[in-house]
Amino acid sequence: MEKINTPDKANAVFVAGINLPLRDDDADYPALMMANFIFGGNTLSSRIGDRIRGKEGLSYGITSRLAVDSFEKQGTFMITGICNPTNMAKLEQSVREELDKMCTAGVSEKELDEARQGWLNAQMARFVQDASIAGSLSSNLQTKRTMAYYSELESKVRNLTADQIGTTFKKYIDPKKLQIVEGGDFK
Repeated sequence: MEKINTPDKANAVFVAGINLPLRDDDADYPALMMANFIFGGNTLSSRIGDRIRGKEGLSYGITSRLAVDSFEKQGTFMITGICNPTNMAKLEQSVREELDKMCTAGVSEKELDEARQGWLNAQMARFVQDASIAGSLSSNLQTKRTMAYYSELESKVRNLTADQIGTTFKKYIDPKKLQIVEGGDFK
């Protein structure tokens, strides 16, 4: 862990991440994408959002993000949060506990069903916006894909099981390998 002192700043920043050997067309991608969506894909309705922001009130906003490449097996899983510097130790502990829980207990079918519906709704909304469609078409030119890629991804998400998500999360996310950086005025 690295701490960066930023004197006279009202908020502190928590960033944790791990590099992943994964492309967006790998077999494990849909399960890890949904695991991220459940874990921290939304600051208001996700595991870390519900606990750290909602229940414990430790953070103004906390999310996780999965970013993977279309060409190389390189990706990242990151967790970012903003908090009062006095809450940093508690925030870090809560993140670690939620990561451990996700790795040991996985997700429930109910949790997956709710997340899947939320993700599918977001995809539907995404593809009615001209800018999103244009962005996807542009990306497809580079990756030499068609819009069938998104349809196939949606189908894979529809067929995921809770066990697949838990197993895949545990396969790629080792909480002991997480690199953590905290910045703030901790005096």
